[in-house]
Amino acid sequence: MVGRVSKRALSVRYQQAAQRLSEAERKIIEVSAKRLGDLMRLPPIEQLRAIDDPDLIPSDRKKLRQALASNLRRSNTSALTWRAVRSWRGFSHALATHSVTGIIGSLFFLPVCAALFLVWKNTASVVTIPTSIIVEWQNPSGDNSSSVLPAGQKIGIIHNLDGTYLVRHWLPSQGYATSPVAVE
Repeated sequence: MVGRVSKRALSVRYQQAAQRLSEAERKIIEVSAKRLGDLMRLPPIEQLRAIDDPDLIPSDRKKLRQALASNLRRSNTSALTWRAVRSWRGFSHALATHSVTGIIGSLFFLPVCAALFLVWKNTASVVTIPTSIIVEWQNPSGDNSSSVLPAGQKIGIIHNLDGTYLVRHWLPSQGYATSPVAVE
């Protein structure tokens, strides 16, 4: 009876094999749990690279996928932050690509605006004098003269930034003669 094994010996072998199998399964679960713990401490990109790690059992691999999925879900605040970043990138890109155009436009636009402001500010309001007045003029040459402005004459008045008013009168080939006046 060579090669024959009794039922009892065979039963003992099956029990020992079952114990070794249980021990191996327990060790596999321990190794998988330890590996899952190590992977959970890594950044999401590293977790994604290890998603098919052979040391993980299917249930631990599922836990890792769920953790990755929850990390990838955006909250409302991160969506708002993302929109703000996207808006800023669009603005900065437009600013960078159109900066030369903007600079050239500014170099043209700002002096034109300044000139228009000066023209507007130095343009006199034309008024008709209701009664005759005596005016002390300061001529463009620097000397002073006086004259009487008759009632009904039209004259230009400028309102200065300091709140005073100036009457202007054009003298041909000399410029404007000016005189401060009190306006009621």
